Amino acid sequence: DATRIGIIYRYSFRDITDDLGNPFLVDKSVQGAEAGSISGVGFSWTWDTRDHIFYPQNGGYNRLSGMYYTSDLGSDYDYNRYELDLRRYIKLRNDRILAIQTIAQATFNETPFYELPALGGQRTMRGYYEGRFRDRLYLAGQVEYRMHLFWKIGAVAFVGAGDVTHEIGGFTVRDFKISSGAGLRVLFNEAEHVNLRVDLGFGRNTNGVYFGLEEAF
Repeated sequence: DATRIGIIYRYSFRDITDDLGNPFLVDKSVQGAEAGSISGVGFSWTWDTRDHIFYPQNGGYNRLSGMYYTSDLGSDYDYNRYELDLRRYIKLRNDRILAIQTIAQATFNETPFYELPALGGQRTMRGYYEGRFRDRLYLAGQVEYRMHLFWKIGAVAFVGAGDVTHEIGGFTVRDFKISSGAGLRVLFNEAEHVNLRVDLGFGRNTNGVYFGLEEAF
């Protein structure tokens, strides 16, 4: 088991060079439309019981982090951002693996739109374009079934559900987006069991293809 506690500092500057006629950027009605700098400090707490970093078969990974952006550190926006990431890996028969993840993110105060939790991407809610759905609160979960097929080839099947909302009471089961799909794995580094992966994900009237190293989570 490994428990780690860390201190984080983050600085970023963004500029919007072309608003593409977006009405929220043109009339400056959305927080962050004028871009600018963000600067903040935070913490990270991790409890890691995985038996392997790149291809865990047993154990869990749990991480809680918080960031505090303030004008005292030169930030143009004062806001807080928190994230909770919980994962569990279960080894089944014939070296098959069930991987489970729950992730929650929350922001408060003057959060610029580009820092709001975003649903989708190549790691969670695959099939949705990352950033199409953004809001102050994000909650998602996914389950992935992993198996070896032959030689260095493996496959996965996954399903997930998630949503974003402005306040806790805004989460309703009927509004949750569903993500599902499958993927292939090619063992790239046998010593560290690092896979090349390609996933095909499907969402509600949308889909996506994802390429990368390592597992999605």
